[in-house]
Amino acid sequence: MADEIQQLGSFGRDVIHFTPKSSANLILIINGAGLFGRILPTAITPLTGPLNLIVPLTFSTAIVVFTWPLLHTPISTYIFSIFYGIFMAAAQGMLPPSLGSLTQDLSKMGVRLGMVFSVLGFAVLIGNPFAGWLISVTGGSYLWAQIWAAGTLLVGAVLLGVARWFVTGNELYVKV
Repeated sequence: MADEIQQLGSFGRDVIHFTPKSSANLILIINGAGLFGRILPTAITPLTGPLNLIVPLTFSTAIVVFTWPLLHTPISTYIFSIFYGIFMAAAQGMLPPSLGSLTQDLSKMGVRLGMVFSVLGFAVLIGNPFAGWLISVTGGSYLWAQIWAAGTLLVGAVLLGVARWFVTGNELYVKV
């Protein structure tokens, strides 16, 4: 999810024609809005369980990122940055507690967190160069990079839903 933040800055500069300072402000807006995304879900988590919350939050983040190609004005880009910041931060904040809810033996929690963050580190390492490659191959168009970002988030939401299903089966109202 961090790759989209950096691409949004260059998108604002290249497509919306922001100044370099204004495009940097997009990142500040995302991080500022993310404060609400990290606080509000933690208030709901004791009622629902973190895994039950991360699935719709990741799906919502994917929906927000699917709207990215519709941005054509500075105000729409600012509004997008706010919504993206809220949902992205909420989904990111639910990752460690969700992994904890999947772990029966808490002595293995550190190893599992390390494994998950190793895979995420690889994704972050290749995400920006791949997005840059998509942008350069398409002659400076951000469309395929935007679709890639939204699509990978959607796949992640589906995989999280599958993980929930493996834990709970067909039970819909189970706190996990």
